[in-house]
Amino acid sequence: MVELNSVEEALDFLKSDASLPTDVSDVKFGGELTQFRVLIEGKKYHSTVPAALARGLWDFQEELYRAVAFALYGEDNIRRLTDEQKAYFELVFHVAEGSSDLIASLEGFFDKLADGFQNMDSSHKMKTLIAVVLTVAVVWGATNIVETWAETKQHEVTTAAEVKGKEIAVAQTTAEEAAKTAQFQLIGQIAKDNAVVGRFAKATEEGTRSIIKGAADADNIKIGRTNFNRSEINEVNQRAAKERATAGLSRGDYQVIRAEARVGGITRFWLQDERGQEFSATVFEDEFEAKGVNRLWESFRGRKKISLEVNATTIRGQIKAASIVRVFEQDVTINSTRPTDVVSTN
Repeated sequence: MVELNSVEEALDFLKSDASLPTDVSDVKFGGELTQFRVLIEGKKYHSTVPAALARGLWDFQEELYRAVAFALYGEDNIRRLTDEQKAYFELVFHVAEGSSDLIASLEGFFDKLADGFQNMDSSHKMKTLIAVVLTVAVVWGATNIVETWAETKQHEVTTAAEVKGKEIAVAQTTAEEAAKTAQFQLIGQIAKDNAVVGRFAKATEEGTRSIIKGAADADNIKIGRTNFNRSEINEVNQRAAKERATAGLSRGDYQVIRAEARVGGITRFWLQDERGQEFSATVFEDEFEAKGVNRLWESFRGRKKISLEVNATTIRGQIKAASIVRVFEQDVTINSTRPTDVVSTN
């Protein structure tokens, strides 16, 4: 039995020439490798989780669900996971007294994931499992975001080195940063070569952006081992705002998983597409015939798919805003001819 309790131990184990065990049950993870931690500092964050932050944490959770589905079934479709599996892979956060220090155990998460790896090629699964553990535990995506600012930080270090009496301290800091960069480059290389690890790497990066967006007014955010100060929080959110968003109409079958009627004839429906991605879509009821709105509610209550045309705004493959513009009589997938429109917007 091999026990790995720290990031350094796991990295050294991956780099060692020793042959890896062929049975994933021969490795036990502990210590910092089984803990997901988010520390948020700011006026609003004292043993509290505001709604925006809760949404960011849930977005992170959904990214992990997609990565798990990809690892187990070969497609990042949340619908492939059963309710029981979702419960196993759900992060349950505990908030520390006096601060928004959120901690979730990953032990059960990795144990269940290891069970799903049993059918994987023996020479491949152990390396994959250890790399996934490292990717999630250190939140590799957060580190990757920071690495994009490496040149700016190097300039700051060079400038600081010119200050008299700081040469030794700067040299030590630079060496430490270089060692850390080399360690995480190993994970990055594995992520490029291994589709499963790569999907978890993407999940941690997208999830990190969601958490930072959800705590945009924080003074400091630490996710895994990566720290974001006030200016870096602003930079992440500003870059996200500048990223190109694509908008367009798409037609397909959707599951209505939630509905919320609002004042003024506006209703919001939460839809799930064929990839398992969940998003909210607005309906302006005064632009629809009653029959179309009723079909949406019937689909929700009867848990049946409904064929819709949706106008969606997408950023980095994720739907950020949407509205329903048309409801069809029949599902697109079972009718090759153009269905009769129930309702439409003009």
